[in-house]
Amino acid sequence: MAAINEDGASQTLKSDSLYSIYGTVKDDNGNIIRNATVILENSQGRIVKSTFSNEIGSFNIENVTVGKFNLKVSYLGHSDYFKEISTINRSIDVGQITLSKTSFKIDEVTVTGKKPFIERKIDRTVVNVSSHVQQIGGNANDALKIAPGVRSINGNISIAGKGTVLIMINEKLIQLSGSELSEFLNTIQGDNIESLEVITNPPAKYEASGNTGYINIVLKKNRLEGYNGSISGSLGYATREFGNLSGNFNYNSKKLKMNFSPSFGFNKFTTTSEQIIYFPETTWNQAVETKNNNKSIGLNYTLNYELTSNTTVDLLYNYFRSPSSGRSYNDSKFFNSSSSGLDSLLQTNSLFGSTTNNHIIDLSSVTKLDTNGKQLLLDFNFFSRTQPSHRNFQTTSVLDNDENVHVYDNVNSTNQQRIKVYTAAADLIFPLKLFNLSFGTKLSFIKSFNDAKYGAIKGVIDAQNSIFDYRENTQALYSNLNHTGQHWSYQIGLRGEYTQSKGNSLSLDQLNEYKIFQLFPTGFLNYKPNEQHTLSMTYGRRISRPGYSWVNPFRLYSAINSYQEGNPLLKPYYTNNFELSHIYKDILTTSVYITKTDNKFDQISIQEKMGNNILQGTVNRNFLNQTSFGLTQSYIFGKLSWLESINEAYVYHTRITSTDPVTPSKLQGTTGLLSTDNTISLNKKKTWKLNLGFWYQFPEISGVDRVKSYYSFDAGIASKIFKEKVSIALNFNDIFKSSNPSWNSFINGTSQYYYQYYDTRRIKLSMVYKFSKGKDKDNSKSKGNDEWNRANY
Repeated sequence: MAAINEDGASQTLKSDSLYSIYGTVKDDNGNIIRNATVILENSQGRIVKSTFSNEIGSFNIENVTVGKFNLKVSYLGHSDYFKEISTINRSIDVGQITLSKTSFKIDEVTVTGKKPFIERKIDRTVVNVSSHVQQIGGNANDALKIAPGVRSINGNISIAGKGTVLIMINEKLIQLSGSELSEFLNTIQGDNIESLEVITNPPAKYEASGNTGYINIVLKKNRLEGYNGSISGSLGYATREFGNLSGNFNYNSKKLKMNFSPSFGFNKFTTTSEQIIYFPETTWNQAVETKNNNKSIGLNYTLNYELTSNTTVDLLYNYFRSPSSGRSYNDSKFFNSSSSGLDSLLQTNSLFGSTTNNHIIDLSSVTKLDTNGKQLLLDFNFFSRTQPSHRNFQTTSVLDNDENVHVYDNVNSTNQQRIKVYTAAADLIFPLKLFNLSFGTKLSFIKSFNDAKYGAIKGVIDAQNSIFDYRENTQALYSNLNHTGQHWSYQIGLRGEYTQSKGNSLSLDQLNEYKIFQLFPTGFLNYKPNEQHTLSMTYGRRISRPGYSWVNPFRLYSAINSYQEGNPLLKPYYTNNFELSHIYKDILTTSVYITKTDNKFDQISIQEKMGNNILQGTVNRNFLNQTSFGLTQSYIFGKLSWLESINEAYVYHTRITSTDPVTPSKLQGTTGLLSTDNTISLNKKKTWKLNLGFWYQFPEISGVDRVKSYYSFDAGIASKIFKEKVSIALNFNDIFKSSNPSWNSFINGTSQYYYQYYDTRRIKLSMVYKFSKGKDKDNSKSKGNDEWNRANY
């Protein structure tokens, strides 16, 4: 069969032949060169593919068609390398490429290319969101919503069919959750985000926490010598207004790199919820409206210094402050089931506020131990958090058609939370001839202290004081081995964690301790028979630990008929994940998976009589065993120059068994998810783009709840002007106000319904201005922590 190659030549060959070009880059002293630019050009000088050398100097250009090419490798301060390459019937190993240092300055070279939106690697899926319309003037929250299969609702982030995930930024775990996590992610410029790494089965070097793994937000590296940066701002409206102003300022010299990123934001939003519980004689209907006023201030400073030719040191300081306040209106109506008439009404008005202050100090170093890629990595981290909060509420009871009105005492409550986390880690990367070996250790020391005070309601709630002190120490060791070959690649690891925890309720005189040692194996196997097909298999064991407040036994009231209560006997639970996948030409990916979780903890809503009214409590218990298995398929359509379309389908079955007598003993169901994301270029220069996105989640099972279907339709248009230095975007999210689910459950013999709306339908106008003056240069990245996220549960 005659085929036309990249430079127009005709050859007789199989039309589906694709190959790889790979090698390593070093300087004339034998030192590895990271982030060297590797470009493959056809005979007309058009860039066909481009990549960068990795941390051990290796590069691999995949999916190269048959033909003749020019290979160019360059790095700042070094001479360029050129080589003619011919991929007639085989992949090419170019071996070691040596770049000699030069004594003159090299003019700035800009390489224009586009990465595929989705890349599959041996242990993660990379979503390259940097050029997406929703990211122009957007933020990290917008980036998460772009990722196929990822759901983000008010800071609660999950993957379809697999459950919740933890969030990292440059491999540093974020210490917030819920609305505070959402506010923090709003401060991160979307224009500063390179990609998202969805790591559902993390390797052994990562902490074992998180039953479904991590999403790592990878920030762009600053490659310009001199100064550069950007300023961005946005204004939007949902039921109320929100906005953000942020900057990103970089300075690079020969040995010193610095970054300073301030951000300021405000977010006024309204949440509404409704809960209906059908008792045999009474129906309880509770409606809550909460008006929130949140502000945020973020400051991030990083410094990278080349201490010697073999050692670099990184210093990071991050400050995040989020003052918030609001008012809540709670109407609880009790109806007589036989007459459907209103028996009584409880109205609770609340004022609340809190101020979160987070400080992070991180000192790390990378030392090259030889010229073959052996490295020693050290990291020392300190995290502190204070969160004073208060709530004031008053309840009015109305009986007998407004004739019997009782106003309860006004209740004032305060809470002081203080958390400190100290960690130290060391990793050794040890490349060998047949495989790469790495091993390391991590020590963590956690101190959490809560002091809560509650006023009394005569005849209902006694005055209360809760002092809870929690300590947790963990020592971890891991080892990881990996090898990448032309057809077979593998990675195996083992992590051991020994944890000692102590929870002491000084108010209740209750002390709970436990010590536990667990092993967490991981395994990855890839087989690539040719350049079109890749088969992979992964396995991993994970742990999920309860948040610090979840084990506090104190009962916290938000109204006279509503409370939350922790459980000091709560234990971690474990998850086993197995996945098998096939990739065809990097455009069609098919995966099957099974996830099994034992003795999972979750929250249960329970009720008890309180005179003529109902007292509702939310408690934490270990009671669930869950098995999920499913099929996912992803197809990328890119045959039209003006259209890029990413389409995904998920089908999965969930089976739940419960050991708690107040919940159903078994619950199961099959469901699915469909999503499509389409970017349309409106002009030849592609400076005007339109984005249309849609996803639909079919009814599913979550814990002991049955969740009704929900969906979202998003649209956005963006333009780059003034020589592409300015970007403007107008985005519409959740246009039909349909992305918030509702739940049905059957607890303790009663049917329950719950719905909450998080103000997700919104319109936002954003603008970004970029400036720079400098030459191409590399930047380094950091590594991170795990314990911070649990501070918010």
